Amino acid sequence: MKPEISPEQLPTVFTYHPEYWDYVDRFTKWHGAPFPDSPILSKSLRTITDHRNKFRTLADRANLLIPEIVEERKLLNQTGYSNCDKVREFTAIIETLVCEIYSCLDGLRDAIHSIYENVRGVQKKSTGTLFKKAAEESYGEGFPLEIATLLKAAYESWFIKLRELRSELTHGNLGICSMQDEEKIVYIHHGISLGKQPLIIDDIIAWLNTNINQVNVLLNDICKFWFNQLEPREVLENCGIHKGRFMGRVIMITEPIDQDSGLCIFRHFYEEYPEFACPIKDSCAAYARVGSNSREVVERLQ
Repeated sequence: MKPEISPEQLPTVFTYHPEYWDYVDRFTKWHGAPFPDSPILSKSLRTITDHRNKFRTLADRANLLIPEIVEERKLLNQTGYSNCDKVREFTAIIETLVCEIYSCLDGLRDAIHSIYENVRGVQKKSTGTLFKKAAEESYGEGFPLEIATLLKAAYESWFIKLRELRSELTHGNLGICSMQDEEKIVYIHHGISLGKQPLIIDDIIAWLNTNINQVNVLLNDICKFWFNQLEPREVLENCGIHKGRFMGRVIMITEPIDQDSGLCIFRHFYEEYPEFACPIKDSCAAYARVGSNSREVVERLQ
């Protein structure tokens, strides 16, 4: 039999890190009134965050491959032959990253539809149509000008090129990467032509960084617009786990939310059982702020 682990041996894990949460994360966590209580909205927001997380995971793997691609290129230069396994793997990840960027926009399309489904022109079949209608200024009354302006600007600057490559990768041919030197990796796609020349992206890593940044700016601007409309309410936040026990606080989602926000819900417990007390209670503003009222806060939540 495996020996039992005592609570004292369990690791302490802190999960409350609002300084790392952007407006996409915040609206996904705390969306509510006046927006519809809809599982479709929740799912669409989770689509955005899931694909952003998948992008980060795959991008980390792509970065790990770069030194191996450098060695593969050196072998090719020295011997005139390489099986190019690493560059093919890298290309597959890069093309998946393009699709992940676009999938975030698919989630945005569904979120917009779930909130404004009764507005003329709003649909959920085509992400391209979402942006094109904004560029044409053809949405009906009730569609926020703030969102329409953001979508139109994206359509007129970067969206069309991203959509073209993603559509070709999904429904057509694939491209190939090539390391020209140890700093830049070129991406070539013969299925997309610019005149008589194929599509050539001189630095595919820089191109991807630019596009994910543009998409993140758009997503955050829209989610901030929504977040600022949320009705004031308290929500329970998990601060972490200590000695096998949940640590938590309540926060008001409309206030500036940072590490000092909210009210600790376990101060009374920590005072009665100091052996289980939160290890950062003496420096925690939420612990100090609640004073002797943590029981009342718990009762209010219930």
